[in-house]
Amino acid sequence: LYFCASHISHAALLITARPARHAEYLSRQRTRKRKCKMATQDLDVSEPRRPEPDTDGAAWVVDVVKGGSKVLATLDVTPELLPPRKNAKGRVVWSLPAEIGQQPRLGLKDKERVLDAYKVQRKKRKEANHEKAKELSKAQKKIEKKQRWA
Repeated sequence: LYFCASHISHAALLITARPARHAEYLSRQRTRKRKCKMATQDLDVSEPRRPEPDTDGAAWVVDVVKGGSKVLATLDVTPELLPPRKNAKGRVVWSLPAEIGQQPRLGLKDKERVLDAYKVQRKKRKEANHEKAKELSKAQKKIEKKQRWA
């Protein structure tokens, strides 16, 4: 096989350009991940507490806090939210305490699950508000149309 000089130089350019582009791509991915982490870094989960200590059957609740002081939401700590964690052998490593008097200890994974549940709740609330605003705008348009034609 015979390749001319222009084909050889083009192949050399492709070989050297590809890693550079790939490095740029990875750099963008790292930056994007960092931005995502920075957006969620401000959110924190408080220690589990009882909503009313007098009530016997009340669930544990945690607060999702922004900036260390502003409480954004209060979520119930239930087995559905934080199911028992198992190791590779299938043994339960962590679960919510069966006794109501014992305060649950939340690890990093548990706090991430609570934050994920908060994000889902926030997304549903935003969608509901959007739908409500849409309905209000439709009703407003009908009223304006009636006023124009009256």
